[in-house]
Amino acid sequence: MTDISERTVEHDEILGLTAGERFLLWAIRLWVKNQQSGGESAAKLYSGFRSMRLEEGYLFLDELMGIVGTTTTRSIDVRCPHCPGFSTDEQMLIGVFTALQNADFRASARLLGVWLPPAGVRMAQRPAARLARLMERSGLLLRRQEHMAAMTQESQSGKLSHPNLHETHSTVQ
Repeated sequence: MTDISERTVEHDEILGLTAGERFLLWAIRLWVKNQQSGGESAAKLYSGFRSMRLEEGYLFLDELMGIVGTTTTRSIDVRCPHCPGFSTDEQMLIGVFTALQNADFRASARLLGVWLPPAGVRMAQRPAARLARLMERSGLLLRRQEHMAAMTQESQSGKLSHPNLHETHSTVQ
């Protein structure tokens, strides 16, 4: 059995994220919350993108997460916007954008392939790449996460589990 510390990243590590990584984590979480609340958070999410001067990024995230939500082959562990820790799935979602900022399409496809069938991966690459480039042009750089390859392999092999560690934890599916 995997130790809880291997499945969630604590608050101190969230504080250590770059501004771009924190923004992306917030946006993904708020997008999921918005879907669950019937659109109550849409204005706040768009306002966040606008304040970062990434207005069209809102559309790219919406397109990407819509593809993920409709083509995923398993639940994806996305926490509530204020959760102090973050899941392996959230780390991997950030890793998709990181890989794309580094023009590593193979790595982003491998990460997306943990949740999506091949057609879903192909569809998701475009909006993810457009958001990654937009963030990069705005100075919101994401750090390369070398541990992503190992996490992808563990997740695909079923060695990682994603328990409900947070009472308002959400899944995308």
